[in-house]
Amino acid sequence: MPLLLLPGASDAQEQGPYPGLPELPSEQDQATRNTYGWLGVAQVGRAYSPVAQQWGRVPAGLLATNIEFRTTEFTDDNGDLNVTADYDIYAYLLPTGGGGDDYGVSPVITIRTVAFGSIPTEVQLQLRQRRDTSDLPFGFHIETQFTDNYARQLRTYPPTGFEDVVDVAVLGLRIDAVDVPLADTCATGPSARLALASEAVVVDQGAGETFDQDRGFSGIEGGTLDGSLDIPPFTGCSTPDGDDLSAVLTSVISGPGNPVTVKLGILGCYYGFDEETFAPLPALPGTPIAEAGCAPDVSEDVEGIPSPLPFPEGVDDEVAP
Repeated sequence: MPLLLLPGASDAQEQGPYPGLPELPSEQDQATRNTYGWLGVAQVGRAYSPVAQQWGRVPAGLLATNIEFRTTEFTDDNGDLNVTADYDIYAYLLPTGGGGDDYGVSPVITIRTVAFGSIPTEVQLQLRQRRDTSDLPFGFHIETQFTDNYARQLRTYPPTGFEDVVDVAVLGLRIDAVDVPLADTCATGPSARLALASEAVVVDQGAGETFDQDRGFSGIEGGTLDGSLDIPPFTGCSTPDGDDLSAVLTSVISGPGNPVTVKLGILGCYYGFDEETFAPLPALPGTPIAEAGCAPDVSEDVEGIPSPLPFPEGVDDEVAP
């Protein structure tokens, strides 16, 4: 899994051809990449809070993704011809079903827990990607590949992952069934470490095996990434009366190593085509998944829009938030 060098939040990016998204670097053709490289992907997820001792589902959402790929042929030590497909991916969170009108922010994530051991508490969270001085988001940068050995009919997917920092913001708070208004500054700041990775997978195509989204990760067929989110303390969580609830929210949410699993569907969500270039248009913030033109399922193992992730064995869906 490559460890990625994160650009500084002050680094400026140029506006790309689509409002709200930056121009991306290319090793081949920058104009082609930024015009024709946009295809989205649907995602679902689940997370666990060790502090709250609760499992929760990350709601189904969309990513605006830009992909550039190249293929390389080589002969291995056995004399077999191999072809490697390399994918360079930038992924941008999209708010679906409300939660904002900018690229770089997630759908609203609801967490239900208890404060001080007994008070029912509901918190609405949102993940926000880092932004530059021009208010353009930095995408999650993922480099992945697979290799085909045609003689042995084997396709190998190595581990794939990325690491970045995000801002965890509180959009809403209910304590003991009472709404508590908070300042819009209630957040961790862009310092919550997110690290996700897939496992290595070898698919024996000669034996009839096919890619399984639950096991590996592919630049085209999606896949599953496991990891964690470190949530630092919250600040700026003041009520109109001047009460600062930052410490309360920190006590019920913040902590290191919050397990996170994200499953991505097939690459292929788009919002129509450009009339002049016929390039697929990235989905707009707020676009419902049903209107994002996502690819249909290929099989039970390869879905265009992934099914909700199950909770671990022994966790009741009716009890978990």
